[in-house]
Amino acid sequence: FIGAGTVFYTFGERPLVQVKMTFLQYVMEKKVASNPENTLYVFSLGNVYYEQGNLKKAEACFHKALALNPDDPEILNNLAWLYATAQDKELYRPNEALELSQRAADLAPKPHILDTLGESYFINGHYEEAVRALELAIAARPENLPYYEKQFNKFKKYWEEVKKKQQQFDD
Repeated sequence: FIGAGTVFYTFGERPLVQVKMTFLQYVMEKKVASNPENTLYVFSLGNVYYEQGNLKKAEACFHKALALNPDDPEILNNLAWLYATAQDKELYRPNEALELSQRAADLAPKPHILDTLGESYFINGHYEEAVRALELAIAARPENLPYYEKQFNKFKKYWEEVKKKQQQFDD
């Protein structure tokens, strides 16, 4: 117990963030244990695991949440993002990421979901479609516009390179 007047010292923000995430994990694990059919709890625990870098546990939670609610665009989106960006070869699944992100975007074409769709198109080599997805995301004037513009520029650069190579090949 930390009493009144006790100061909690940290070396920068990271240790405090880790303490908060560990506490959040503990709380969400208890909630899921007592309410295993609560989609929001299971999904939230998956997000905590993802933030902690425990992608296998995150994946398991996202799959369980999808089993409970197969048409939730946020669950579809987060699992797609996990598969699209995973550094672990076992979890990097471009085709599944594209399928999941397309379903999510069909259900709720929000900027963050369109970003995942764009990333999924991109990793599958569909650069033009990636550009189009980010154009739609940017048109919605998202809160973090510089991030979306950076993604758009990355996708457009590759698309233009592919078009240039195709042009050279056709000539």
